[in-house]
Amino acid sequence: RVPEGLTQGRYPSSRIQVIPPYSLFWVSMIYDYWMYRKDDAFVSQFLPAIDAVMTWYENNVDKDKSMLGPMRWWNFVDYTDGFPNGVPHGADGGNSTVVTFQLTYTLNQAAELYEYFGKKCEADKYRQLAISLNKGAYDLCFDKGKNAMADTPEKKTYSQHAGILAILSGAIPEVDQKAVMQTIINDKSLIPVTFYFRFYLTQALKETGLGDLYYPSLDY
Repeated sequence: RVPEGLTQGRYPSSRIQVIPPYSLFWVSMIYDYWMYRKDDAFVSQFLPAIDAVMTWYENNVDKDKSMLGPMRWWNFVDYTDGFPNGVPHGADGGNSTVVTFQLTYTLNQAAELYEYFGKKCEADKYRQLAISLNKGAYDLCFDKGKNAMADTPEKKTYSQHAGILAILSGAIPEVDQKAVMQTIINDKSLIPVTFYFRFYLTQALKETGLGDLYYPSLDY
């Protein structure tokens, strides 16, 4: 990890590379391992590093909007048409729904981990931050007319990524999730996910009870 707490995008390497969203994926990887393997001693050693990642993101919150503000490094999410150099709109300059919802998705996972290991104060802190960020991003960026989540409060671009992560993070009210998922699948104006991000598309289909659309979605 670099001194400010984030994981490096590749290691070892003669040239440092830091991709902040990959640090969130790293936390999710630990969470997945914890779910499927009984290996508490191995998982627990990473709790301080997880907290360092969460603290870095908390320090980059735009408190006026309750979304992530400007972030340094390479905020890569997906090499898809519409994301310059793989970076979603607002990730560098501030107020990206895509990275904000990836953070809240990960905060909820981290909260489960910390609660399991008896660290309830930290777990409560993560959950409360996730609730605040979800509300801020939803209130500013959800377009009810389009039934889709915009990439930023300016609502100039929309992506499947934003909607998918909004569902997985719990930002979309449960009663609306299925309809929003239908928009994600059917609205061809949305910036599409590429192959590797389709994992989260599949997870969102499962979350909304639309798993029967998995095979048809492979044609997209």
